[in-house]
Amino acid sequence: MQTILEPPSLQNYATDYFRSRCKPKSQHRVGMEVEHICVRTSDGQRIAYDTGDGCVLTLLDELQTSLGGEQVFRGDLLFGIEGDWGKVTLEPGNQIEWSSPARATSQELQADLDHWLLHFNTALRNNGVVAVSSGLDGTNIRRVPWIPKRRYDIMADHYRRNANVAHRAMLNTAGVHVSFDYADAQDWQRKFRALTVATPAAIALLANSPGRFRDQSFVALRPVLWLEMDEQRSSLPNDVFSPDYSLERWADWVTDRPALLQEIEGTLHPGDKRSLSDAYEAHEGFDDVWKLQVGTIFTPVRSHSHLEVRTIDTQPDARLAAVPAFWVGLVSHEPTLNRVLDVLAEIQDEVTWRNLFYRACRFGLEDAPINQLAGTLLELAREGLNAAEGRSDALATLALRR
Repeated sequence: MQTILEPPSLQNYATDYFRSRCKPKSQHRVGMEVEHICVRTSDGQRIAYDTGDGCVLTLLDELQTSLGGEQVFRGDLLFGIEGDWGKVTLEPGNQIEWSSPARATSQELQADLDHWLLHFNTALRNNGVVAVSSGLDGTNIRRVPWIPKRRYDIMADHYRRNANVAHRAMLNTAGVHVSFDYADAQDWQRKFRALTVATPAAIALLANSPGRFRDQSFVALRPVLWLEMDEQRSSLPNDVFSPDYSLERWADWVTDRPALLQEIEGTLHPGDKRSLSDAYEAHEGFDDVWKLQVGTIFTPVRSHSHLEVRTIDTQPDARLAAVPAFWVGLVSHEPTLNRVLDVLAEIQDEVTWRNLFYRACRFGLEDAPINQLAGTLLELAREGLNAAEGRSDALATLALRR
């Protein structure tokens, strides 16, 4: 009798997806993304996509001429450039994002970053534009032009009721993201926990988005806006701080999120609670559906094709390289990672973590216990970076902040 194999469940599909991204440690790479908010020097106004001096299209044209690479279109609209130097994409408020190539070390990333900044800043100067050296812009969100992209049209409408938080996060913020590979489920768990639990101290060390929110002052408001923009997709799972939190539990949580987007006959539409499971049952083209799902998770640390930590504000140019160097120092050298996990071992619940998170965002290094924790982690990052790459100089700018 022929055995008929049932297709795997959606949860098993999700778990297999994350497991299939495991790589041998010899192939591990690190990457970074830097978002830039750009304004015109003539009037301080945000640049638009295709109108006005120094618009996005003008900058993309000059960057392609300078850097080389291929233009990337969505339909008839130009939305980026790709080359061996990395790629440029656009965020909802016309923020320009540079993504590095994946590199073996943070030192190689620093060389890529320097190359990007040289060409980027030249293009800005030539067009009367400057990048805001902060993770938060104070422009009224009603005056920020949205990029003409279907994905962001849907998101703008979806978050309209929470516009003061969600639209502000999407339009008025810029951050630095760092991504890591993982070897197996245990390596995933250890890195995910270290990156997540160390986040408040890292925010304090690199706080660079001062602003007011709900009648309170923050030294780092951007992380708060992103954490609170969507309870379903940006707040961490309740059990994520448990020492035995696993890749499988993350996969289950992601599959349980209502789909924000769904693709029907090649066109994006709003998603819903059923659209993900319905698409899976239909099977055809589900890989693309799943990529939409994992790409609309906005937690401080998330997992898709790699682990990504997303909480750090954009920095002045001279301090940008310290961001990947700090995270690499904490998680890329196994003995150092062990010590990091020991230091953070007492943080095992969401209430404790949120308390640290909001204190870090409000007071930064002025909060004495957070300052002490940040100092301990910075010293461990120095040791880990020195062990992994034979250097620690990239962290000097962080030591000066304390």
